[in-house]
Amino acid sequence: MATAQRIRPYVEEDRAACLAIFDSNTPTFFGRHERDDFASYLEKQPGTGLYFVVEGADGVVACGGWGWRDDQPRVALLCWGMAERQHQRQGIGTVLLEHRLAEIRQRDFDVVEIVTSQHTSPFFARAGFVELEVQSNLFAPGLHGYRMRRCLTGPSPEPR
Repeated sequence: MATAQRIRPYVEEDRAACLAIFDSNTPTFFGRHERDDFASYLEKQPGTGLYFVVEGADGVVACGGWGWRDDQPRVALLCWGMAERQHQRQGIGTVLLEHRLAEIRQRDFDVVEIVTSQHTSPFFARAGFVELEVQSNLFAPGLHGYRMRRCLTGPSPEPR
């Protein structure tokens, strides 16, 4: 990571920047209707330590978090990860992903899952995630959902 960037926990004052990042990635990576869900998610994040922002020289340039579901306590879930459109393909997403994985490894999780689109599934595949299933038009027409998994304690499942 370049010295001009740092990762820190999300605070309420980051809300506008994170929504602007979301907007820069719509409609290619997110459906327009998902903005309200993301805004609602952000309202619950300050102080949780589960959502992060990447600061660059021009302010917040990326954000992403993780969590889990109570019914699968050993499965961590990556959520709402994104880099501002003009800052993509500069390694920021990789740094943010590795930060989140390091946070997850510090806790008692066996695997990490994500549901992402066809546009970002190759990024996660390069990071060791394998495709478990595809759901057509999950996020929006033409924006398919790819459920992917990476094992932290052993080999990943076989690709489908």
